[in-house]
Amino acid sequence: MGNLNLKGYVSSRPFLDEFLPQQIQNLVIRDFCLKYRNNYLLSAVEYAMNNTYSILEETIENIKYYDGIVAYTLFQLPRNSELRQNMLNRILKQKKVIHFALEKIRVEKYTDILIIESIYQSRLSIEKNKINIENIKLEIMKTLI
Repeated sequence: MGNLNLKGYVSSRPFLDEFLPQQIQNLVIRDFCLKYRNNYLLSAVEYAMNNTYSILEETIENIKYYDGIVAYTLFQLPRNSELRQNMLNRILKQKKVIHFALEKIRVEKYTDILIIESIYQSRLSIEKNKINIENIKLEIMKTLI
């Protein structure tokens, strides 16, 4: 797992309603690379616009210049499952890897994509249930007033 040249990927916008400054994301990525003895190549920074993955697309296009990508979290990937899986498949098709530093997950084979999908879908489900619970609370409060 060590001695890989990994291009960092950070976001300048919230991901799944969470926001972390780029500086902190880069610290986590750098620490991850040090811990697993990989070479950290400076991070590409995604645009702040919602649903834009231009920089991630560009990083995947240029992956031939490094051994893989290390992103802060897997939740920086697109919400759209088809787009997310397409990006991961393109990385693997080029015999490269992608790491997610926060979760300490490495995607190096196609079955790993299923794990990513499972985690991502579980998180989306939790998020949806939180919204439903908040709506129920609001409805109960209305009946009490």
